Amino acid sequence: MLTIEEKLRTFERKYGLKSAEFYRLVKEGQLGDLDGREDMNDLLEWLGLYELWLDCKEEYDELVRTTPNLAQILAAAPTPI
Repeated sequence: MLTIEEKLRTFERKYGLKSAEFYRLVKEGQLGDLDGREDMNDLLEWLGLYELWLDCKEEYDELVRTTPNLAQILAAAPTPI
């Protein structure tokens, strides 16, 4: 995820827009048609990277949610004799 985030920050600096805001604008159609734009390749890469980041974050959040914490593991462990 860190590598993806570094690349996202590059686009954010270049275009002066946070990735979440860029994604919202694209999904709402507020950036118009990306075809034919001089920066189309950049924008498509940015969009793809952000969607990949969203997928990774969803998987990570699910792992965090379903992984027991240390206190739960220790509480379930048998007491040594």
